[in-house]
Amino acid sequence: MTIKKKLLLSNLGMIIVPILCFFLIEIVLGMMFFVFPNQEMEENSLRAFVNYRFLLMLLVIILTNAGLTYLVSRTIIGPVQQLGEAANQIKAGNLNQAVDTNYKGELGDLATSFEAMRKSLKDAQEKEAMYEQNRRELISSISHDLRTPVTSIKGYVQGVSDGVANTPEKLNRYMKTISQKTNELERMIDELFLFSKLDVEQVSLQYSSIDIDHFLRDIIEEWSFQYPEIIFDYQTGRITDLVSGDREQLYRVVSNILHNGWKYKGALPLHIAIFVEQVQDEIKIAITDNGIGIAEGALPGIFDPFYRSDYSRNSETGGSGLGLAIVKKIVEAHGGEVYAKSEMNLGTTIYFSIKAGEQHETSIDH
Repeated sequence: MTIKKKLLLSNLGMIIVPILCFFLIEIVLGMMFFVFPNQEMEENSLRAFVNYRFLLMLLVIILTNAGLTYLVSRTIIGPVQQLGEAANQIKAGNLNQAVDTNYKGELGDLATSFEAMRKSLKDAQEKEAMYEQNRRELISSISHDLRTPVTSIKGYVQGVSDGVANTPEKLNRYMKTISQKTNELERMIDELFLFSKLDVEQVSLQYSSIDIDHFLRDIIEEWSFQYPEIIFDYQTGRITDLVSGDREQLYRVVSNILHNGWKYKGALPLHIAIFVEQVQDEIKIAITDNGIGIAEGALPGIFDPFYRSDYSRNSETGGSGLGLAIVKKIVEAHGGEVYAKSEMNLGTTIYFSIKAGEQHETSIDH
């Protein structure tokens, strides 16, 4: 029942109940004093009738007003007071106390909205705490991992300055190592910058039509030139549609996955197989390597920010732990999904899909 109806019925009750009681009092007192009076009543019947009627009518008005006020306060004032108490709890920062929503009418709607607001604020508080924890982990992780390539670069530069690289072969090896460490350092800073943008802002996707077959072939050609020791195997299934996506961000997806395979390669020459096909309105891509693999217990967390399984934290691989988390963000912003399968010492396959055809303007938010 709505508050308006409750107040209307309360006001009607204030009028109707006393009137009915007045009629009942008139009848009862009339019968007592005038129809069936005893000797005592007959002597002052009119005066007594008037006095009793006044007192009883006054009592009826008081009881009616008190009773209806109590009922209204229970159904309106009580819930409002509870909502006020809940507001004070939220103001004090306590978001764990649930709001009772077992009310009807406007108060029920208000309580439901209030409870939704409390849950939203609690979720925001938890996300803020998670982001703060992530930032602390980021500072710790980056400070640890930046030190490794910087120390290496510093050492090799000092070696060149001191004349340790006294042959063309040594000098070439030193300069190649410095170049690799510089590229690694640049990549880590780039990932940190991108993830910071994803975390605190929104990165708009700039859509264009992409021939996914040519797109992947260009990436393989680039990587084959940069890493001639990698053996690539590329296969395509049936593809009929173009992909509408952000070319730069999709390049980052494939590049991050390839770089992940390069970091965790095994003793054998790295072999990377790429397969792409269209299934209905989705372009599905699988990238498989023959690296060291990922333990079953670690597999569910590889797409989480700052996650790195124990074996990856060493001077050889390093990394910020953001590469695959960025992959997931970008793929999901394109309306696709990403997951991985792996076996230790056999290799890892990362699967991701992208919607074929037209895409709407969107952004990668946190």
